[in-house]
Amino acid sequence: AGAFLVLSQGLTAAALGVALFTVAVVAGQTASGLVLDRIGFGPGGVVGFTVQRVLGAVVALVAVGVAVSGELGGSIPLGLLVLPLLAGIGIGWQQAVNGRVKMRAQSTLAATFINFIVGTVVLVVAAVLHALFVAPPGALPGEWWLYLGGPIGCVFIAVAAFLVQHTGVLILGLGTVAGQTLSALALDVFLPTDDSGVHVSTVVGTLLAFAAVAIASARFRRRPAAPAGS
Repeated sequence: AGAFLVLSQGLTAAALGVALFTVAVVAGQTASGLVLDRIGFGPGGVVGFTVQRVLGAVVALVAVGVAVSGELGGSIPLGLLVLPLLAGIGIGWQQAVNGRVKMRAQSTLAATFINFIVGTVVLVVAAVLHALFVAPPGALPGEWWLYLGGPIGCVFIAVAAFLVQHTGVLILGLGTVAGQTLSALALDVFLPTDDSGVHVSTVVGTLLAFAAVAIASARFRRRPAAPAGS
């Protein structure tokens, strides 16, 4: 699942824009998190549907629709959204499995190491097949900061493997949305991939993603019943 996320980034992020790619991933991640928690696949056990959780998931999905709406009349191939959506579903699965490995091995490092070993093998096989049947890779980029994705990914996987048993898959997924969408918008503003700029719909979709985190995380207490005779 992690390898597929990396692959979908390479294939679609430049065409879709980082913000739109991120919001699409969030949609798949939110849906899978809600389902995985409900069936108890995550290390935290069964977490049933509640009004807040379902509403938060729906708001996240609406966020994707709003973000995409600004691109409907443009030249961006919306069919590419299928890849990040599937990648988002895979992220939810990945986080649940990593959390289970962490609990079984009693080691966050073990879960992170296994995750990246498997992902690296998948990507190496994909790269070899691409070189054999399509074309060999060109020269590697010289900008050092382009290689920070790997170390950042290691930190993210380790933190997620530790937290998922305490937060559940859905809340963990939504908890990453704020940072993801904020950084994605910043990249589209300061390091755009084209000259179209940032659409208002993308900004609104990002704000809705923030709202989804707040809604799904909210806990409402019932007011205590008044004493008899008062």
